[in-house]
Amino acid sequence: MEYLAIPAAICSTSASLPQIFKTPQNVSNISMSLRGAGAIMWVIYALHLKEYALATSSAIAAIFECILFIKKHSAWLKPVDNEISPIGAPNESFHQ
Repeated sequence: MEYLAIPAAICSTSASLPQIFKTPQNVSNISMSLRGAGAIMWVIYALHLKEYALATSSAIAAIFECILFIKKHSAWLKPVDNEISPIGAPNESFHQ
């Protein structure tokens, strides 16, 4: 059954990677918390069974969830630059 376990671990471990590389403001805190708590419980369960591959992949998944959580909440602290420049004012994106 290892032929099934390894791809399953890769899929579940990397499931949050696309979210990490995007703007995470729309990611649900509840789903992050559930995935993170589930990953931590899998680590504990796997260590109890001495299944170190499962423990490692679950620990990596938990770390990804923590990174996503930190990234989302630190983005709230950053100022948002959504000021509209007045008509006729020089716009930095159109420098020639």
